Amino acid sequence: MAKRIYNVDSPVKFSGTQYHPDDKENNTIELSEKEAKPLLALNAISEPSEDEPEDEPTNKSSNIVNLKTTPEELEDRLSAIKGAVSKLDKEDKTKWTSNGMPDANVLTEMLGWKVKADERNQAWMEMLAEESKA
Repeated sequence: MAKRIYNVDSPVKFSGTQYHPDDKENNTIELSEKEAKPLLALNAISEPSEDEPEDEPTNKSSNIVNLKTTPEELEDRLSAIKGAVSKLDKEDKTKWTSNGMPDANVLTEMLGWKVKADERNQAWMEMLAEESKA
């Protein structure tokens, strides 16, 4: 499977490496199309362009990611869920459950496919584990 180089537009952790748009050494990432798909959908990475991008409507404050179709692979679903969780306003109580977890219904609305509670739980636990290592 051929790999391509993508620009990093938001902080991304992939295969144990932290990528960041402001890090000159880690502001690009080499991925297969399958690996890139969920990150492209989250606008975490972009394809490099020779030309300046045209004025395109972007709403960086929006939480809507909307992949529309459920990714087939569990790893892809978890990655998409983590990306959506990272966009949630921690102060907005309507986005979180009473026990402090991201609301699966909110994630479903953001991603455009039914987020199962067990997958939300797994993604959330992985995020907490990653935070504790940092």
